[in-house]
Amino acid sequence: MRKKERFCADVRIPPVDECLVLMDLHGMMPNIRRHSLMVARLAAILGRALNKGGTDLKISLIVAGALLHDIAKTRSLREGGNHVEMGRQMVIKMGYPEVARIVGSHVDAGPEIADTIDEATVVNYADKRVQHDKVVPLEERFKDLLTRYGVSPDKRGRLQEMVRNVERLEERIFSRIPLSPDCVEFMIETSSSISSPDDPILEGSRGEGFGKDSDESAPQK
Repeated sequence: MRKKERFCADVRIPPVDECLVLMDLHGMMPNIRRHSLMVARLAAILGRALNKGGTDLKISLIVAGALLHDIAKTRSLREGGNHVEMGRQMVIKMGYPEVARIVGSHVDAGPEIADTIDEATVVNYADKRVQHDKVVPLEERFKDLLTRYGVSPDKRGRLQEMVRNVERLEERIFSRIPLSPDCVEFMIETSSSISSPDDPILEGSRGEGFGKDSDESAPQK
């Protein structure tokens, strides 16, 4: 029996080419662009693996959300403000509310983050694994975050709680796929450069599709 669609037929998702243009239009710094491309590659790998294991994820939505998750980061660094909320509002105005939901939830990692595996949580996890433009273990990534942002006991406490929550998310993701977190680093290292929109990890995500989105996958655990 065909699985009930989670998205309406007219859901709008920008293709990779458009996401790259939006990065340029909004003056995204080169280092933030490289970070976003790597997050998209990792999120795509995880999304495809999860779909093979029976999860129902729309890969084109994952890729668009990952590419645009820091769309407001450059502006926030220059003008101040919360880049998450700024980015969410920007993408809503572009006409992509489903992508905006991913942009608006890519930082927070509360206790409920591991309750559901969906496009937003996959991007959230991928972002936590990418330090600058390199895929690193969670421990290394959060060590860097603690150094940069743990400027007070309260902020360090929130980051430490986030670590525990993301570790739970990691356990849930990798319980569904025949990979370990370390294997993902190897897969990224052995694939080609991310500097081009022709990257094979992103290839096929232009227009309507990104590889094969599963619409008949088994229900989530």
